[in-house]
Amino acid sequence: GSRVPVLRDLRGSSYLRQEQDGILVGPYEMLPADAVHREWGRGGPPSTWAWELFPDNVDRLEAVLEHAMEHTMPALQDVGFASVVNGPTIWAPD
Repeated sequence: GSRVPVLRDLRGSSYLRQEQDGILVGPYEMLPADAVHREWGRGGPPSTWAWELFPDNVDRLEAVLEHAMEHTMPALQDVGFASVVNGPTIWAPD
């Protein structure tokens, strides 16, 4: 079937894309350099870490979600959110 294209909102610092039968809202977060250390500690991820997630933190995403609902895709105001996934995105330093 057809798919919804990825929408990137540079003002709202987020992107929206199709995720199965729903829409995923992902933030481009500008976090301080030590933000991940707050979750894992200064030693980095535990040696047993593989695909675990951090606890939900909707408060941290509130401004991004509000902008997405008001400007990028207003229909989000009517449908709500089914779940929150909070985990690191791994990017190579280069």
